Amino acid sequence: MLKKLQKLKAAVNLGEGQAWFTGKFDGTLGLNRNQFTWGVTAVGAAAGALVIASAFAGKDAGWALAAQGVGTLAAAGAAMDAVRSFRNVIDLPTGPEGIPAFVTSMRNLEILRQQAVRSAKVALAVDIILAFTVFAISVAGTEPGSPEFKLASVTLIVNLFAALVLAVIAATVVGVVVLAVLGLLDAALSLACAIANAIQHDTKADDTTAESYACAGFIGNITRFLAALFYDYAVIADLSDKDRTETNFHGPVFIQGPSSKSGGIMQGNEIQIGADITSSLQLGEPNPGSVSKVSFKFTSDNLKRSALGYYIQENKTPHHDALTLGAQSGDWADVSDAKIRQTFNISTSYIYTAANVGLNQLPTSSDRLYFTESFKVPAWECWAVFACRELFVADSAHSDITALYQLDVFPADFDKSVTLVGDGSFSYRMAWDARFPVLFDADGDGLVSAAKSGNDPDDSLPDTDGDGLSDYWEMEHGL
Repeated sequence: MLKKLQKLKAAVNLGEGQAWFTGKFDGTLGLNRNQFTWGVTAVGAAAGALVIASAFAGKDAGWALAAQGVGTLAAAGAAMDAVRSFRNVIDLPTGPEGIPAFVTSMRNLEILRQQAVRSAKVALAVDIILAFTVFAISVAGTEPGSPEFKLASVTLIVNLFAALVLAVIAATVVGVVVLAVLGLLDAALSLACAIANAIQHDTKADDTTAESYACAGFIGNITRFLAALFYDYAVIADLSDKDRTETNFHGPVFIQGPSSKSGGIMQGNEIQIGADITSSLQLGEPNPGSVSKVSFKFTSDNLKRSALGYYIQENKTPHHDALTLGAQSGDWADVSDAKIRQTFNISTSYIYTAANVGLNQLPTSSDRLYFTESFKVPAWECWAVFACRELFVADSAHSDITALYQLDVFPADFDKSVTLVGDGSFSYRMAWDARFPVLFDADGDGLVSAAKSGNDPDDSLPDTDGDGLSDYWEMEHGL
């Protein structure tokens, strides 16, 4: 090939074949400028999207992985054009007869290079926007200075650096081919990951699982590894374990109130709600980054320093600040070398008075009832190779359990329970809740209410005219 190029270059220098040089990017060698331009942009954006997707590895990264896959497939056309151009140069005939094709091919390659540079800039801008978008989403709801915020900040810096490197690579025709090949491999991994997650109905795999690394792909894993080298933190307990908490809510217990005449679901009586909770904690594993230096801290004894609290309450009040590391160490029981268990009984944690009468009454004055789990567990953070320090991760999670305890609360005495109220057309319903339907025969005289297409003249009285003859008898005898 080198000899061919030298001969052709010499011929061009001698002025041979200049008439055939048009400088047009005319697609005669199978090239298409628009396809290449959009393809190069897609290469850079797709590679960057994979880096961005790695920030969501272990979370629901479906949109980012999909963008990476679609962009990579679109980039395949650009890579094929570039490869075709190189192949056509290699296959050029020697001698003056090859000059026209050579000149056109060289011109096309130069235009490809210029298009690659421009498209790489566009892709870089897209990736920068994506990186800051992911950062904003990641830090939403987190406190500045928290481990989550620090990790998101370091990940942002690494993502920006990776986007710049990818843009430099994509600015060359050869780089487009390399990134397209890597992108196609990553797209295949992403597709396999999405299918596996759909089958398992689990799109929230833990960061340390093989599935998570497969979803991130080659480029994404490099970025994640670099971010973990600069900063990382690890929690001693695997808080993502779906089976770590078993909760058994008690049926409500009714206690006769001081102003009530009897027990039961009645206005003025107290209602007690509780639950039994069995909580298990599995020992976590540090990521293979800077925090791996403290892996020796991940022991059952340190895991037992974790503190948990469970509450039934009317609002989303957090309680994790009141927990103390190590205060429950003696309450945990060993299940295995890497698992501990503790049982909590909070059957007397919440009592309220049924103040309102009616159907489907909510078990709280604020119309909401929450089951809250608060936790405080040991954790460690490390900055590169410089220093590691112990900290803790604490939070409170709230679940709305209002619907579990909606009750029909009766009036405090029997008379109010059977009192009727008019509902139009001389029809009647129970008075202690407006949602009661009209009764078919409120007065019990055997005639159906007019509101139910019956012929009872007044459903509140069995003898409407007071003549001693019931409405039913009069209707039966035509009186």
